[in-house]
Amino acid sequence: MDLFMPNRSILKRSTMFLVLGQVLFVLFFWQSFANALIPKPTDILDGFVSIWEKSFVEEVKVSFILVIEAMLITTAVALIITYATVMPFFRPFGKFITKARFLGITGFSFIFTLWASGPHEFKLMLLTFGMSSYYVTSMLAIVENIPKSDYDYARTLRMSEWCVVYEVVIRGRLSESIEVAQQIFAIGWMMLPTVEGLSRGEGGIGKFMLDSNKHFLLSEIFAIQIFIFVVGMGIDYFIGFTNRLICPYAFISLERN
Repeated sequence: MDLFMPNRSILKRSTMFLVLGQVLFVLFFWQSFANALIPKPTDILDGFVSIWEKSFVEEVKVSFILVIEAMLITTAVALIITYATVMPFFRPFGKFITKARFLGITGFSFIFTLWASGPHEFKLMLLTFGMSSYYVTSMLAIVENIPKSDYDYARTLRMSEWCVVYEVVIRGRLSESIEVAQQIFAIGWMMLPTVEGLSRGEGGIGKFMLDSNKHFLLSEIFAIQIFIFVVGMGIDYFIGFTNRLICPYAFISLERN
């Protein structure tokens, strides 16, 4: 009965069986009651076979390299902007970057086309532009919410202000910055098909999906979406695992609870 009571916890083994049962139920319901337009799970399996026969692996490589490069650049740019806001001169610029998240990437595609030397660089600019503002927004919120007592404690240890910034803002919030990167990667992974749809010269998952959509190959589209979902979850778990590996101290209280 704990499953239907509020604020109760269950064993991890029970959680696994619960998730497995719900997944099997959804698949059974989907297979039994799907209409003519929505592919059934068995049709989607055929879709996986079909996309694999069309060199889908090569498209995945193109997309994966692109999103990893964009994530690395975004992380570097966003952290530099965020840490620079500890100086009053850069705070207005940091605030402006946070408002850039209201700007759509499509409207600036022409400008990025002029700056880019090829389709890969063009897509890289679009992804970086789309993710950076969200990264800076989240990191600025973390920095601004650091308790004043943390700064005062560092100063009692006779640290210079630059050492205070390093220990309290940079090193002290490393786990939270990795957690933000985990969330921002999800945004970039979701944006990837759209960005690759704007520039098809290099290929990629987005281009492959648009080609399938053009020919109304729904089983292939569903197969690609499921692939994107599963790979995204896998990378999300990897980033979370890396965070626990690098910053185990940040999760001690959670593990005790």
